[in-house]
Amino acid sequence: ENQFPDEALLPGFTTTVAAYQTAIEALARALLPVYALALEETPYFFTGKFDRPCWALRLNHYPPTDGKEIGIPPHADGDFCTLLLQDDQPGLSILRSTDGQWVQAPTRGKFSMLVNSGNHIARLSNGRFPSTMHSASCLACGPDARARQSVAFFWSPSVDVVVEPLPAFVSKDCPARYDGKRSGTIYSSGRVGRPAETDPERHDDRADTFQHPSA
Repeated sequence: ENQFPDEALLPGFTTTVAAYQTAIEALARALLPVYALALEETPYFFTGKFDRPCWALRLNHYPPTDGKEIGIPPHADGDFCTLLLQDDQPGLSILRSTDGQWVQAPTRGKFSMLVNSGNHIARLSNGRFPSTMHSASCLACGPDARARQSVAFFWSPSVDVVVEPLPAFVSKDCPARYDGKRSGTIYSSGRVGRPAETDPERHDDRADTFQHPSA
């Protein structure tokens, strides 16, 4: 059960969070036909696969450290995709897949939405669409630096849906790189602590290329 602060302490907080969760889930569902087409399937490919989705909504607060500390080490999310509502403060570093460079994710206006691909997408596309390797901090510096705020919505299929490379991405020259796994057993990878030491699929060499960014 979710643990919300007392209504008297933060009036309207619980209602606002619930309304946002409903809206962001509706957006995630509306994107499923787009993902299906990108994966060279019919628009209805994911019908039935998100009947009981596994999702989490996380409200993040990153205090300014003059750019000296990393809030969350480099990793790729284990989900299907992550919809991130962010403010205008710098701090999300991503590994650009086109050239292997770490760059700062853009912030457009006071608030903006960024979508990261998770390890589900990498598995479905047999690695063609890599999951987004990233780290999160607050890189604002100086006396006027403000904390960075973000709201992450992690979105995955029903836990028993089998996720495996799709036919369009498997051939004699490009055999399947992944076995089929139930959605509920696909996890984050990278610098995720001890699990990466015992599960080869959670070890991710891309995390080792991370360099501390500058604001």
